Amino acid sequence: MSALYLGVDAGNSKTAALVCDVTGTIAGAGRSGCGDIYGAATPEAAVAEVQAAIDAALAQAGAGRADVAGAAFRLAGIDWPEDRAYWESALAGRYPSRSILNDGYAAIRCGEPSGVG
Repeated sequence: MSALYLGVDAGNSKTAALVCDVTGTIAGAGRSGCGDIYGAATPEAAVAEVQAAIDAALAQAGAGRADVAGAAFRLAGIDWPEDRAYWESALAGRYPSRSILNDGYAAIRCGEPSGVG
């Protein structure tokens, strides 16, 4: 299988995960509940929801974690350095090449190819 790329948008109302190939063709999608460490019942519950969306997307793509060459996590609730550190720890070893930022960055980055919102 060729390399796949993972994108995750986690918020209070839902978590969405997409897996695509290098051309941007979507290979799988998954959806689950609240992925905000401050909005879920516990931070661990938020991590479980994020992982559930990812697992569904990978299953639809017929792939596994080892097939993910890069991952971008845009997560509600990453407002302070300790929030990012929590997610870095929670995702350590699962996705070696990853970017973890607040979910607000997704809209800014998608608005203009240059990255300027």
